[in-house]
Amino acid sequence: MTSRIFSVVACAVTLSLCSCANPDELAKTRDELEELRKENAELRAQLEKLGVQPARRNAKEPDAKVQAEVMKRWNAVAETLPADLTNANLNFGVVKYTWGQADQFPHPTYKGGSAEAYAGFARVLLAFLQNDENFQYLADYGYFTAELKYVFPSGQVTNMGTFAKLAEQFSAPNALGKLDEASRQALKAISDRIQASVKAQGKV
Repeated sequence: MTSRIFSVVACAVTLSLCSCANPDELAKTRDELEELRKENAELRAQLEKLGVQPARRNAKEPDAKVQAEVMKRWNAVAETLPADLTNANLNFGVVKYTWGQADQFPHPTYKGGSAEAYAGFARVLLAFLQNDENFQYLADYGYFTAELKYVFPSGQVTNMGTFAKLAEQFSAPNALGKLDEASRQALKAISDRIQASVKAQGKV
């Protein structure tokens, strides 16, 4: 189907640039483009039914150096804030939310998914974003809206959201693994700052 798309689009561009284009050829090309649009819509509908979230066409993969720096900054905070999940579901013991691989973001889902696991993660998230240098770095490189993923050995990809979305989710009054009210309010203030920064960059 991809090769067909290229051929039809190429034909459409060529015809549009040619003032002497045959009306019948133009009509045929328009019909083929319309058919492709319908096929694309049907494919998207099938993917949604399967629960598959296709990658956004305009999604930009983070620069490797920027990614490495963000991970370094995150880990500097995570190392100092371990969470004791000894009495939580599945008895994970003491864990750290360190970010070992670029495509395996340390979301609390993968630390047992308990309320305690989520609360521990929220504390790391708050401390990471409260650091003005970290906040500015993410803003400077447009990283608030970068997709955070977890890729399994099988190749399955789970989208864990973005820093902007995580700050919004974990600062909500009904968030799983509630923070104490002072910390929640602090994270809410950070979330509002992020939204303002993203809006200023024209990404919302």
